[in-house]
Amino acid sequence: MAIDESAASIFRLRTELLRALLWVLLGLTVISLMTAASSDIAGAVDVLAGGAIVLTPSLWLALKVSSQRGSGNAAVLALGKYTLSGAGFALWFALNPTSSGPLVMAGTVFVLISTPVATAICRSGN
Repeated sequence: MAIDESAASIFRLRTELLRALLWVLLGLTVISLMTAASSDIAGAVDVLAGGAIVLTPSLWLALKVSSQRGSGNAAVLALGKYTLSGAGFALWFALNPTSSGPLVMAGTVFVLISTPVATAICRSGN
C-alpha cells in the first residue's frame, strides 16, 4: 500500500510541476508575441530564447526530481540544471552574436520569477 501511495504522490508532484512549467511557457509566449507586436521578430525570438534556455533545464529537472530513481541526489541534479543553462546561454550567444542581451535576459528573468509563482499556485490546487 505504501508503494502505491508513494507512486501516486510522485505522479501528482510531476503533474503539478509540469502544469506550472506549461503556464510559464504560455506566459513566455505571450510576452514574446507582445515583443513582436511592439518591436520586431528578432526581439521576440531573443525573449523566447532567453526564457527557453532556463525553462528547458527546469523541465529536465522537474522530470528527474519527480521520478522514483532521480530524486536521490538533489545537489547533483541542481548542478546539472545550472550547467545546462550556462551551456544554453553560451551556445545562444555564440550562434547569434547580434542578439539583444537585454531582451534575452528579459525572457530569462520572466521565467525565473514566474516559475516559483506558478509552481506555488499549482501546488496549492488553484
